[in-house]
Amino acid sequence: MRSAQLVALVAILIFQSLGVAAVTGLWVFEFATQGSDDLVSALSLLLVMVVAVAWLVATASGVFRKRRWAFSSSVVVQILTVILGLALVPGDLLQGWLLLGPATVALVILLSKKTWQLIEGQD
Repeated sequence: MRSAQLVALVAILIFQSLGVAAVTGLWVFEFATQGSDDLVSALSLLLVMVVAVAWLVATASGVFRKRRWAFSSSVVVQILTVILGLALVPGDLLQGWLLLGPATVALVILLSKKTWQLIEGQD
């Protein structure tokens, strides 16, 4: 049986994965149509973005299956997202809060006693 907190956490991770995948797709489209001044930097950024999508998908899958490593990975993802959201707030309030809001909710879920009791029961 899945708790509401676990379902909410998995949903947040899935939406974050889809968001990063959409940004990656948009970036690839812009690269294909407009090109780049530095091909090596562009390909490096593309590789980092693809790895980020894979990391988020693996983390969401692991959290859904209640794997211990996935909860730790999720905490790291959410902390990085909070940092990025805080950096975006002064320049673009909407984008900043689109990142900051769900990441904050996910961190509250991840750091709650009920979540840790849930994963302590799994080995």
